[in-house]
Amino acid sequence: KQYYHLRFFTYKEIEKIFSQAGYSIQKVEEVLDPQYDKFSLNNNTDLNFGRTQIKDLSPEEIKRFFVFQYLVIAEPINVNKNEENDMFQHGEALFKIDNLLLEASKTAELGEHEAALKIYDEIIKVSHDNVVALIGMGNSFMKLQLPDKAEIFFDRACLKEPNNFKAWLGLGLLALHQNDTKKADINFNKSLENNPDNYKALCGLGMLRMNMADLDGAIDYFCRSLDVNPDNISACKFLLETSYKLEKFEKIEIHLNKYMEIHPANVNMRFALAGVQYKLGKLEDSIKNLECVLVLDPENESASKMIESVKSDLVFSK
Repeated sequence: KQYYHLRFFTYKEIEKIFSQAGYSIQKVEEVLDPQYDKFSLNNNTDLNFGRTQIKDLSPEEIKRFFVFQYLVIAEPINVNKNEENDMFQHGEALFKIDNLLLEASKTAELGEHEAALKIYDEIIKVSHDNVVALIGMGNSFMKLQLPDKAEIFFDRACLKEPNNFKAWLGLGLLALHQNDTKKADINFNKSLENNPDNYKALCGLGMLRMNMADLDGAIDYFCRSLDVNPDNISACKFLLETSYKLEKFEKIEIHLNKYMEIHPANVNMRFALAGVQYKLGKLEDSIKNLECVLVLDPENESASKMIESVKSDLVFSK
């Protein structure tokens, strides 16, 4: 705890701290500085600290100056050996589950969702209410286009942890997939209640507004999503699409510029930025980005045609 930080303790205070944590001190071992053995062989009774000298010290008193660490050995209070073994086995089980969760996550990232499902299922067999595994199952079933099965696991996760923003996000995406506007709106907002910076839920609400033909509302949500995470390419693409539909390009230019700071070699997004700048009448900026596209991809026909068109417009504008 914070109030234990950077201070000295008496032995009684240490005993109290361990007792409050449910442990009893069995033994305290001194860890001595390696120089002690060499020093003790000389039978010295004096110690020098710079200009300070301490004289006539007993061997035990000298030894105290070389202790740089204490090893405290403690055991749980009121726990018999069987319970202790159970605790150890429980710790081993948790360690195994953590490793399996990591393996399942990496497998899912590689797109091997059926294999990921098997690992998540193995976890749930030994830890029925493991929320991370339940959400992982839901996400994998969604990727495999099995929404009914996904819903079962997202619902179980929400029942176990009603404040888990990832579980509500999963249900929101599921409802969006099923064109259930009302349910999607409720679930995405539930996710945001528990994590206001959940950029995926914000993007989901933007997609929902697009489906409802509320394009201005969609732009607001996509921008909020990108304010939280400028690297969110899904929100960037949806914002680009919506901007062209509304012929409003100021906001998408801002977010495309931020995205290019992170991914300067992304040809498609740089070409998109050049197109947006052309729409805004920023012809010189558009040309610069098109030149960058052609450096990265000299065979890009779209960029070659567009740069000639923009240069022609620039000549006529002067």
